[in-house]
Amino acid sequence: MKPRERIVPMINQARRLARRTTIDEPVTRERVEHSLMLVALLVANGHEKLAPLLDRLEHAADEFKRGGDAVSRARQILLDHTDVGTGKAIR
Repeated sequence: MKPRERIVPMINQARRLARRTTIDEPVTRERVEHSLMLVALLVANGHEKLAPLLDRLEHAADEFKRGGDAVSRARQILLDHTDVGTGKAIR
């Protein structure tokens, strides 16, 4: 079997899963999870070069699961690393 014959069914499956979006749409939890599923399908079918993208999408999905916006997460990080009763580095 030629390499192209092996990959065409997988590409067709990925196209069925892909949802068309425009560049102006915001990044949502649903879009990240959908992209994660699509890239996972590709990596599982032999496209190991996409593994860094899979890692990035997993990280983004985890960020959505943790919740909160970037400012509140940043404030929490700073609060966790102040010296108020903990002796940590930032004063």
